[in-house]
Amino acid sequence: MLSGKHVLSERPAAPIVGYWMHEPMEQRNQVYRDLRVAYDAALASASHFGEHLQRLKSNGNLTEKGVREAARKEGLEAVERIARNKMQATAALRRDIAARMATMKMVPIDRTDVVGEMQRRELREHFNSLTAPQRERAIDAADDAMLDALLSAPAVLVKAEPSLLERAATKRMEKRFGPEMAILNDLQQAVDTVERAYDAARDEIRHGLGLQSHEFEALAGPVEQPAIEQERAKVEKLPMNEQPIVDTDKLAAEILALPYADRERMLDLALDTQGGKLGKAA
Repeated sequence: MLSGKHVLSERPAAPIVGYWMHEPMEQRNQVYRDLRVAYDAALASASHFGEHLQRLKSNGNLTEKGVREAARKEGLEAVERIARNKMQATAALRRDIAARMATMKMVPIDRTDVVGEMQRRELREHFNSLTAPQRERAIDAADDAMLDALLSAPAVLVKAEPSLLERAATKRMEKRFGPEMAILNDLQQAVDTVERAYDAARDEIRHGLGLQSHEFEALAGPVEQPAIEQERAKVEKLPMNEQPIVDTDKLAAEILALPYADRERMLDLALDTQGGKLGKAA
């Protein structure tokens, strides 16, 4: 059974949250457990406001104007908490993931190695002499030497479609960073899910207050922005995580311990997410 909620309400315009799809790693990793707590809290924040709104409406001592004013006050307080909690849950982690991803680069090629450069040119010439179907198979079977030969040269010197070079770049990066790349992409997906949950809760509050988007933003912005800036300043003062977000060796063992379907999903996610980027970077 899937955990969480795909959407927070059945109204047609309700934004998508997405189910929590990270239970296998949640059971093994504290970072995932913390994100799950934040995800559940985001979902609950919308429910709490809805329940409070119903209590206000059923209070016979309040006029319609009184209900509206009390609801708006409570709604803006909830929006401020959501903005603060969202930053606390994801900002530092998002920064550290981005920093670690930025270190994942192609293996540098020694251009002063004349013999090596000649060998790479010969490999490219052989590759270019192949038919299109043969080139496809050659990428699938390529070793590091062939991949480096293709990726180290300008694209005009390689007889291959951009999509084929992207596959080559993805394969080269996956061979070097595969386990860590898989977990960082999965972790990024978890962070995105938490942020969508908070954003959806915010939109449920807007809807509960009966405000159009521009009306809501005019009220919420002055309340949210100070909270966001305060939390951002705290993150900026935090030192970068001196240790890797994950222990790669331990992670590899944890991935291998996952059920086959979960392991394949994570590796597929790494390839699907990174493929286009890596091709361009090459």
